[in-house]
Amino acid sequence: MAEPTAMAPPPAVERLEAFANTFDRYNDDDALAAPDGGAQGLVAVGLLPAGAALGARDLAVLRRARELVRELASANTAGRPYDPATIAELGEITAGGRLSVGLHAADLLPTRLEPAAGQTPLVTVLSAVLASIHDAAGTDAWRRVKACANTDCRWLFYDRSRSRTRRWCAMKACGNIVKARAYRQRHRGTAGREIPR
Repeated sequence: MAEPTAMAPPPAVERLEAFANTFDRYNDDDALAAPDGGAQGLVAVGLLPAGAALGARDLAVLRRARELVRELASANTAGRPYDPATIAELGEITAGGRLSVGLHAADLLPTRLEPAAGQTPLVTVLSAVLASIHDAAGTDAWRRVKACANTDCRWLFYDRSRSRTRRWCAMKACGNIVKARAYRQRHRGTAGREIPR
């Protein structure tokens, strides 16, 4: 069945996907591996202002934050509670960030969180990630943010299915790989044995 296109992910989810998917495991392509490429990749997805520079330590922190975001999304995929240690570590990493609140003109209700001005590039990115998690968690969208159940992939995706039970970034690729792997494992060692009926 084709994916419905009417349910596009909200901007907060798009930012989370862009951040988490800076590492393509299949092609071993990590946009956060080298300082020059890391900054360019984050500028391209709107998480960092143009001209900002990131050092090697900054990139190491961002890579760890990226894996923590994937862990939270994996909990959504598996339908399990979030690991308190993951939440605590993400909180520690993002503790230095400041966020500003956008207010709706008609009723003064908060409309968005965004990184405050004047922060280091590292803190700007971490603040944007935290603001995106906050914005998505305030809606049904957060539970639809998932990490591919194929442990060789773990690509972040937005589950557009009506039942919110999608487990793979793409059924034709990762879904088939995981199902074939499970089939082989179930049937390993059964050659020559009679299957009970």
